[in-house]
Amino acid sequence: RLLWPSRRRTASAVATTAVATAAAAAVAVAAKGDEGRMEWRTEPQTGVAFEEKRRFEAIRHRCRSEWHELQGCGARVKRFLFVPVRVYAIGHYRGELRDAQSLRLVLVRNVTSRQFLDAMQQALQPRIEAELDGIAYDSITSVANFMQLFEQYGVDHNDSIAEGATIDLHWTQPDTLTVAIDDQVLGQLQSSILCRALLDTYLGPQSVTPSLVENSHSEVANE
Repeated sequence: RLLWPSRRRTASAVATTAVATAAAAAVAVAAKGDEGRMEWRTEPQTGVAFEEKRRFEAIRHRCRSEWHELQGCGARVKRFLFVPVRVYAIGHYRGELRDAQSLRLVLVRNVTSRQFLDAMQQALQPRIEAELDGIAYDSITSVANFMQLFEQYGVDHNDSIAEGATIDLHWTQPDTLTVAIDDQVLGQLQSSILCRALLDTYLGPQSVTPSLVENSHSEVANE
């Protein structure tokens, strides 16, 4: 059930090329009218372009750093009947302050909110339980609070997260997480252990997106 491919996709859409090696992501430059040139970096496995510098509208009033710089990008790839299937592209951004950072996920296929949550739960819960020496109650609470935000989104959107949707995870402080979909804030959580588990999921040694770690331009502090 983990991010199962949509049955509406054709076989050719499911088939993917070989996973790109750890070469740096290609950089594309696009003109931005009279304001100058805006640089973009293209994630090679999905073709999704990320701005080298961007503002996140969801946290402008919470974070003193307006601009965030792209540190690296990668892709979440699952296997379906031994075929690699691209699920979303991901970009890691840092603000001017040390604790300000964001992960932007860009869906490249339709998924249900339940599929997304099941995958998140499988990644997060063992990480949280390991940090708590196997005490499950606090881990269940932390994961449940996080999942509840997406469950409500699913209720409001027919259990669907559409291809092209953006999911943003923002850290304005080490223990404060703001979650947004398509720049609309779902909620804010305060849990240092949840924040560390999310960072470890994507940027740790057992990352679910190893291409993001390989292409990252900076070390990640999970403090």
